Amino acid sequence: ILEQVAIEIDNATSSSVNIDGYADNSGPDSINGPLSQKRAESVESALKELIKREDLKFEVEGHGSADPIGDNSTEEGRERNRRVSVTFEK
Repeated sequence: ILEQVAIEIDNATSSSVNIDGYADNSGPDSINGPLSQKRAESVESALKELIKREDLKFEVEGHGSADPIGDNSTEEGRERNRRVSVTFEK
């Protein structure tokens, strides 16, 4: 997936890439905040290795358990909430 995202970023005109990390709510914010930040930084690191363009600015942020997309009362929902989103203008 990251290889495809890197190709799309290389072909885009955007000079900025936003990388947002998230966690489920199974732990306290004191753990989920840094965990989601590290998750986002891992994706940033991997993308930097794959992207050929050098004129990009990365904005990386961890959001902890904020903005869930799944039901945190189920394992499937918690799994969906442990994610990283990458956004940029094409």
